[in-house]
Amino acid sequence: MKEQHKKESPILGMLGMGGGIGGNLTGGPTGPSMLATGGIISDYVDSGTAYRSHIFTTSGAFVVTGTGTVDYLIVGSGGGGGFDRGGGGGAGAFVPGTNLAVTEQPYTITINPGGLGGEEAARQGTDGGTVTFGPITVKGGGGGGSNGTDKRIGRDSADPFGGSGGGGAQGLTPPFAGGSGGTYGNDGGTNPTTYWGGGGGGAGGTAQPPSARVGGPGSPSTLAYGPTNAQLYAGGGGAGGDSPGFAGGPGGGGDGKVNESGKDGRQGLGGGGGGGGGSPPSRAGGNGGSGTVVIRYQLGSSSGTARATGGAISFYNGKTIHTFTQPGTFASVNSGPNAWQASTTVEYLVIGGGGGGAGQWGGGGGAGAVAPGSTPISGPFSHSVTIGAGGRGGYLGNDPANQGENGDDTVFGSIITVKGGGGGGGEAVAAKDSSNPNGGSGGGAQRAPGGSPSNGGTGGTYGNPGGEYTHGNAGGAGGGGAGAAGSDGPPLRHGGPGGIGVQLPTTFRDTNSSIGTPGPAGAYYVGGGGGGAAYSNNNPGSGGAGGGGTGGAPAPAATHPEQVATPGVANTGGGGGGGQFSPNEKGGNGGSGLLLIAYPT
Repeated sequence: MKEQHKKESPILGMLGMGGGIGGNLTGGPTGPSMLATGGIISDYVDSGTAYRSHIFTTSGAFVVTGTGTVDYLIVGSGGGGGFDRGGGGGAGAFVPGTNLAVTEQPYTITINPGGLGGEEAARQGTDGGTVTFGPITVKGGGGGGSNGTDKRIGRDSADPFGGSGGGGAQGLTPPFAGGSGGTYGNDGGTNPTTYWGGGGGGAGGTAQPPSARVGGPGSPSTLAYGPTNAQLYAGGGGAGGDSPGFAGGPGGGGDGKVNESGKDGRQGLGGGGGGGGGSPPSRAGGNGGSGTVVIRYQLGSSSGTARATGGAISFYNGKTIHTFTQPGTFASVNSGPNAWQASTTVEYLVIGGGGGGAGQWGGGGGAGAVAPGSTPISGPFSHSVTIGAGGRGGYLGNDPANQGENGDDTVFGSIITVKGGGGGGGEAVAAKDSSNPNGGSGGGAQRAPGGSPSNGGTGGTYGNPGGEYTHGNAGGAGGGGAGAAGSDGPPLRHGGPGGIGVQLPTTFRDTNSSIGTPGPAGAYYVGGGGGGAAYSNNNPGSGGAGGGGTGGAPAPAATHPEQVATPGVANTGGGGGGGQFSPNEKGGNGGSGLLLIAYPT
C-alpha cells in the first residue's frame, strides 16, 4: 500500500475514533460491555481473549446493545473490467481501523454492487460501488479501460477513501495508462504493447509482471475468522488479450480472458473484474466483486469450543455452526478434549450460485439449488469446500454467446455437490436449465429464438422452472426460485417476477445473525429467482424473496427513471435480474452460494 495509507484521516478523527485507521488490527476493542446483532457471526479466541466478529457481505444493520469499542474492516466494491483486450478492474478500498466507539443504536451497513464490465468500445468498465459502515464510506475500485476511442485509459479511484485504479486497455499506439489508486489502493497497470490490457491495482500492490498485466494482490486480514485463518481481500482484475489472458490478483480479482468475457471479481471480497478478450470476437469485461464490512468486539468469555475448523464458527441453541461464504476446508480437530467423536451426525444446507439474468429485455436468472440434509461423519476428516459463484449476466440479446450464464456448483467435499441456477433466456437463446442430479431452478424465458411461445428453463431436484414467454412483446419472464416457479412474461410489456425462495432450516436461524433476506413469513429467506426485464416503458419484474435481483427497465419521459437490473444477493444463491434494452444494459449477475454446517456443541 502507498505510504499515505498509514496516515490518520482528519475525517475519521472528527468522528471521534480512537486509534485512527490503518496498520494492524491489534489494538483490540474494549469490552465486554456490549453485544450486537447482524451479519454472519464468527467467534474465536485471539491471544487468550474471546472475540466475536460480524461479517456483512450484503447490506443490513449492525445493531448494538450497550456501549463499547470495535475494530473494523471496510472493503469497497471492485471496478469492472474493460472490453476487448481490456484492462482489469481495480479493487475496492481496503480500510482497517481500531477502537471505534459505538453506542446503543443500529449502524447502517450499505454494500453497493461491483462495477459493470465494459460491453462495447464506447464504454469503459464502470467504477465499483461504495461501502458504508455508519458514518464511514469508502470508495470502490476504478473501471478498466476498453479498446475504444478515448476509453482506453484505466479509471481512477479518487480520494477520500479511494481504492485501486483500473488497468489501461490495448490500442494501436500504446501505452495507455492505468488509473491512479487512492489512499487505500494502488495504481492499475499501464498497457505496454498492443494485444493486451493492463491489470487492475490491488490493495496489496500495483498490477504485477509480466508487464503489469496480472492483477495486483489483495491484502490479508484475520478480523473475520481469527488469528489462524487470514482472508485475502481486494485483489485487482487481470488483463484481457489475444492470448493469453492474465490472472486476477489473489483476494477475489477476476481473471482476464482471451475469447470470452472477463471473469467477475468475487462477491464479498471487493476484487476487480477481469478484462474481456479480443481474439475475435471482442468480449465484455467481468463485473467487479461486491465488498464487505467486518466488525469485531470483545466477549466476556468464549461461547464454546468447536470440534472442527473452517469458515465462520458460531454457537447457537446447543449447536456449533460453520458458515462458509468463500471456499475453504471443513476439517476435524483430531486430538485433545475437543477432538471429533468417532461418528457425529451433521446437518447441512448447501446453496449453489444463482443464474445470471439475460440482456435486452431478458429473462431473470434461476436460483441455485437449496439443498438441506444430514449425514454421519467420522473423524479424522478434511472436506474441501467450494462456494459456487453466481452466473454472469448477459447483454446483447441477439448474441447467443452473451446471454445469462448458469451459476457455479457448490461442493461440500465428497458429501454433496449441488448445481447453480439456470441463466435467463434472450431473443437468440433459450432459457437455461439447471439439470439433475441436484439441480436448482431454471432461468426465465424471452422470445428465443425470435418468436413465441418460449419455455422457461427446467428446474432440478432442489429448484423450480423459470417462467415462460407466452405473449407477443411481453417483457422477460421471472427465474425460478427454490420455493416456486418464476412468473411468465406478462402482457402489457411488464417483466415477470422471480419465484420465491425458502427459509433456512430452524437450526440455522441464529437470532444474532441476518443470513438471507426478508420474506412473507419473516427473515432468513434464500434462493429467490431473478425478475424479468420490462419491454419498452413498463414495469420490471421483482426479484423473488430470498435474494433474487430485480429486472431492468428503460426510462420513459415522465413515468419513472431508468432501472438497471440488479444482481442476486451474495450468499443466497439468488438469480440475477433480466437486463433492459436501449441502451443494451447487462442482466444482473447471480448471487453466490453458501454452505452451512451444524453439529452438537
